[in-house]
Amino acid sequence: MTPTPRPLLLPEPFGLPPAAQLRLSPLQTLLAWTPSAQRIVRANPECLYVAERRLQLLPASTPLQDALRWVCGPRSFEPRETTLALPRPGAVPLTLRISRHKGGLGEPSQAVVWLADPALVVLDEGALRGAFGFTPAEARVAVALANGASAAEMATAWGLQVNTVQMHVKRLLAKTRTARQAELVGLLWRSAVQRLVDPMDAGGCEACADT
Repeated sequence: MTPTPRPLLLPEPFGLPPAAQLRLSPLQTLLAWTPSAQRIVRANPECLYVAERRLQLLPASTPLQDALRWVCGPRSFEPRETTLALPRPGAVPLTLRISRHKGGLGEPSQAVVWLADPALVVLDEGALRGAFGFTPAEARVAVALANGASAAEMATAWGLQVNTVQMHVKRLLAKTRTARQAELVGLLWRSAVQRLVDPMDAGGCEACADT
């Protein structure tokens, strides 16, 4: 019996953070994946896994094959793309964005699946300092603020006065030329200052954890 070939290991695409990417056939056969995708799949066996080289989703009713067949169907003038969410107990859902792989003429149809775990994307304090000129203290406040912490929560966690944290927030607004905290947080998450943490190291992260 001929052994089943292993999926191709793709290099991580250039980007911040690295993209977790898989390539699948219309029948869910795993053709290739990046190291980031490997780690996310292996860290979430309760909602997706690979068996006999096919990507399986849980619950089984998740319409992955229907999505793949639709995306990889006959070529049309309009690009085909769809998104699926995978619920996880006690965590935010994983999301899969599925689009047709633009292969060469005569190449078998396949789909590109962008796999995202929002819990693994974090702001990088070093990148914040380089991009916006934040001090180490300001960068720490920026990360906590972007993760939903209030000035009072930060002050309690770090043993500071609330007005000290508020002073840092005012400096963040000035350095980013933003007028409100919501505008600042939106800017931080849209900028190239994120990194992807390893799923195995992601447990227990808190908005105000010391770095």
